[in-house]
Amino acid sequence: MIEEIFEEIEECSLCFPDIDPRLKRTWRGNGSVGDIREARVLIIGESPSPYRDFEGTFGMKSRPAFEAFVEELTKIPEFENFWAMNVNNCNVPSLKMTAELDPPRKVCRYFPSLLSSLVREGEVRYIIAMGRKVVRAIVRDDLPLNCKPVAVPIAGKDVLVFPAHHPMWFVRANRVEDAREEARKIIKNQRGTRNTLLGWGLR
Repeated sequence: MIEEIFEEIEECSLCFPDIDPRLKRTWRGNGSVGDIREARVLIIGESPSPYRDFEGTFGMKSRPAFEAFVEELTKIPEFENFWAMNVNNCNVPSLKMTAELDPPRKVCRYFPSLLSSLVREGEVRYIIAMGRKVVRAIVRDDLPLNCKPVAVPIAGKDVLVFPAHHPMWFVRANRVEDAREEARKIIKNQRGTRNTLLGWGLR
């Protein structure tokens, strides 16, 4: 099912028809594991980004902050197996309010089914939602980007979602190394919820 959805995304030509076609799709991404189904952690950013160099999920300008974040995050085994990807914010008026979300949000119309399939078919236990638009798409509410986790039911499972700043936020603020502190907050909060993970089925 995951591959079928990615194939549909690849064939979709509805978003951003008048700009570089490499910016129009939800980006499959890459990670520390060979297959997205093996990822225990999904790191999801928002796109399109004028800074992306098309060689990876996070572009040239945001990459230093992203790499600092990942280096710090993966210091604990719980977060070693990750996959990073981007989700497009839909730019087609007829698709902006997709019926698959309640309340509806501006998000790639394939994202709800893709996320459900990733959780159902894969090993996902944690999602790091980078940026307010991604948080809204997953949590369906506005939350502060404070790295404090919330349990979100996805495909019959409770997944722990951490709202976080996008790496570009640190770049624009000239605080690239502070991305490490963002990762440390997530680690601290994950450890703080360890006693409740059993109840959420997130071990």
